[in-house]
Amino acid sequence: MVSRRAVLGLGIGGAATLLAGVSADLVIGRSSETVLPHFPHARPGPLLSGSFYSRARRRRVGWTISYPPGHAPGDALPVCVVLHGYDSDHRYPFTTLDLQAAQAQLVNGKPLAPVVLASIDGGDTYRHRRRDGDDPIAMILDEYLPMLAERHLETHKIAALG
Repeated sequence: MVSRRAVLGLGIGGAATLLAGVSADLVIGRSSETVLPHFPHARPGPLLSGSFYSRARRRRVGWTISYPPGHAPGDALPVCVVLHGYDSDHRYPFTTLDLQAAQAQLVNGKPLAPVVLASIDGGDTYRHRRRDGDDPIAMILDEYLPMLAERHLETHKIAALG
């Protein structure tokens, strides 16, 4: 089992790599509003979504996996777990932030290793165990990562973004 501290530590490198590529295309407006990057030439790989009942969260949770261009379900690739923000869900990183387009741009003809982006419903609060028993981190570590491993994804080392 991977410790929570190890997950956070391992995530810093992957998140920094992804953000470095994305931040080069971010434009900060004069009003301090961030304009999301636009990747006109990127052709994203497949998105796969589903749901399962999480014992750790005591509810049904949705998830989405974004494969980089040229890869598909069943390919053995490293994973970056994408943690969504407040008042959103597993779809937000892809429907609003369009991270799959950034992912495609970063590996499209560039020497960056392909990585799968995997998001899951984490709730509307910090990801720690709550008094009511809701435990989003346990769900990620004990349920989602094993599910990703069953899909042949590399979960012995992961990155985290969010």
